[in-house]
Amino acid sequence: MPERRFSKLILMALTGAALALSACKKPDDGAPQQGATDDESVVRVKQEIAGERWSLSPKEAGKEESFQGSALLVMADASNDNDMKFEKSRLTLRCPASWGGEKNARWQASIDLPFEVAYDSAPANRGTMNVEVDDKKFDATQFSRSSFNILPEQAEAFRDAVLNGKSITFSIKTIDGKSGSSTSGLTGTDEVKQYFAENCGLQDGASTAAKTE
Repeated sequence: MPERRFSKLILMALTGAALALSACKKPDDGAPQQGATDDESVVRVKQEIAGERWSLSPKEAGKEESFQGSALLVMADASNDNDMKFEKSRLTLRCPASWGGEKNARWQASIDLPFEVAYDSAPANRGTMNVEVDDKKFDATQFSRSSFNILPEQAEAFRDAVLNGKSITFSIKTIDGKSGSSTSGLTGTDEVKQYFAENCGLQDGASTAAKTE
């Protein structure tokens, strides 16, 4: 799986977009204004940063072959656990892609922490994460100092649980013996379902690839 190109930088990008749009000067001579569209964009970015709305990766003209749809939710209300500040952890769902090999040809899901934990490059010595969406349980393994991947064989079930769930709880255990847990609400999934249907072939809780197997 390629390194997360935008998961760790997306908040900076969203903030920059909000500031850039806010700086747009509206004409005051009575001419037709672009301001309504700009204002809507600013509101959306602010909602994404506040965890009130998912951030959906857009398609770019001329880059269709490298497009991989994804939806990211900032868990702004994630509860903290002692010195582990889980607030603003990020939940990401990624569509299958036609590039990047077999690992990219399937659904992927991850949770990124807003802080770093102990990490060992040896696959046999990684931290773990247990995740519950409502009453459904999933497992994740450490990918980097701040990112945990839902097990590949559980990714589609996890996706469906998130899209139809009300809350998510995750607990981590690090290789240096630290542990902590957090709970956050899930919101705005109807828009994500529509996005996945239009961009990733997801219909009625099953991908088109799964239906044709």
